[in-house]
Amino acid sequence: DLYWNTYIKTSIEGDELELKNEAEILLNQAKSSINELMEIIDQKDSTSIQQLDNFATNKLFSNIDPFINQINELVNYNLEIAENIYHNSDEIYDTTRRVTIIVMIIAISIIVIICIYIITFISRSLSYANSVINQLSQGDFSVEIKNTSKDEIGTLLNNIKLMVEKLKEVLGFVQITASNITNASIQLSST
Repeated sequence: DLYWNTYIKTSIEGDELELKNEAEILLNQAKSSINELMEIIDQKDSTSIQQLDNFATNKLFSNIDPFINQINELVNYNLEIAENIYHNSDEIYDTTRRVTIIVMIIAISIIVIICIYIITFISRSLSYANSVINQLSQGDFSVEIKNTSKDEIGTLLNNIKLMVEKLKEVLGFVQITASNITNASIQLSST
């Protein structure tokens, strides 16, 4: 009774509910037969042995067997449900695993593309800065520095541009001063 009472407290619906209702009817018949059996056992006389044998052969098994068969059907039904749930969970697991792998591949691809873009951007900026510095190191102050980036390399190029402008001013001042000295020297030598 304890196991049966625990079972009927669970959520039962559909075909399982019908099987349970049929099993309850058969359980009541089986309990009635068991009670009758107990009465025969309690008599303890010579006719009770023959009654017991007769009862067991004709009535007891015919009332208990259908209940056991119904319980077997309930067990099989629940096993079938459990197997379906197992297969469904297997399919869900496989689908989830595939989706996770696809999402990871997409995420890694996006990360790789972003890294390539960043590396290319930094490489171009460094290459341009290197070519500007190379021209300046050869004395070519006519180089025009174009900078549109606002990163560290852009800041470096802006500072180089300011340095070139200052150097042009200093060179212009030196040329004017040298020209003035040359003119003064020519005037002194002509007098």
